[in-house]
Amino acid sequence: MIVQYGNRLKLISISGASNVTGYKSDVGRIAAMAHRAGVPILVDGAQLVSNSSLEVKPDGHPEHIDCLVFSVHKMYTPFGTGVLIGPKKTFLRGAP
Repeated sequence: MIVQYGNRLKLISISGASNVTGYKSDVGRIAAMAHRAGVPILVDGAQLVSNSSLEVKPDGHPEHIDCLVFSVHKMYTPFGTGVLIGPKKTFLRGAP
């Protein structure tokens, strides 16, 4: 679908892992496919970051993760804090 609709996609958002089945997405492979189509990727790492390593990789790398989001309570820390990691230019475009 990425190849078929890539020129119409603005963002690809995937879940890094399922808390129901335990399935872990091949984030690097999906990121590479997204970037070949010129589409940024956002990874929901809520179920992934607490028990797996995840490498964001440098800008320009085919498997680079453009945006990463997760809530830290999944990492057994206090409730109420979330994390959004992305390119600085995205945050300079306007008010949050």
